[in-house]
Amino acid sequence: GSILSEKKQQLMSEGFLIRLTATIVHLKAYEDYLGKTILFNDLTIEWHNKYITFLRNHYTCKRVLNAGDKKTVGLGNNSVALETRKIIRELNQATREKINNNLDYQKFKAKPQPSENIFLTKEEVGKILDLDLTNNPELVSEQERFSISYNFLLRFNDSLKVNIKNVFIENGVPYFKMITHKTSTPVTIPINKRNYEIISRKDFKFVSHANNTSNARLAKLGELAGVDAPVTITELRNGNHIQTVYKKYELISSHTARRSAATNMY
Repeated sequence: GSILSEKKQQLMSEGFLIRLTATIVHLKAYEDYLGKTILFNDLTIEWHNKYITFLRNHYTCKRVLNAGDKKTVGLGNNSVALETRKIIRELNQATREKINNNLDYQKFKAKPQPSENIFLTKEEVGKILDLDLTNNPELVSEQERFSISYNFLLRFNDSLKVNIKNVFIENGVPYFKMITHKTSTPVTIPINKRNYEIISRKDFKFVSHANNTSNARLAKLGELAGVDAPVTITELRNGNHIQTVYKKYELISSHTARRSAATNMY
């Protein structure tokens, strides 16, 4: 509640602080791997090289799919780059507060790789939104979240803030208005009939849960809708480009709604 963003001189957003918890998990896993506590003075270039090698080759994470948890050894190149950026940002703060005086971290490198991300066509989006979920009531809320996120081009964290308070009527047309979570930008968007009916329900509010839970449910929706075309993704792991063929529904995430809407509008 007291740390300011270096660039904007505003309080760190809740979303950013939540993302830092993943970094803490990774660092604790590395401490267990080393069998020692990591201190500020340990954070040399050599330490960073060994740490990213650990993340790429030894750290075990889970990718949640509809078929269950699939364990993956090693983070992708972009995840490693993101971890480096977060560590640099926090060390900048620690240095400003005179907690840290080891400046080796300023030489840490974070090079992301252009990522391959899917989008859904209008037809594929329609298949998901038109699914009859009588036998899968636990997926209804996620289907509604996907519908609204697609209409409003929302990021996951913004979808958690959607409720009737964000709606106003002007000249008989309903609009959705909010300040975005990531960029603090005010947006106003017209609401189509389907989503106005969803958002107008009494005390309507999306259930708050982890993003990976949402992704698992979206993958299940995609599978039920038959969005299963083969998709080849090239990933950089352990210094090698690995090609993996997925069924398209396996790659659907909460951000797919935003990306698909933008692509289809374009």
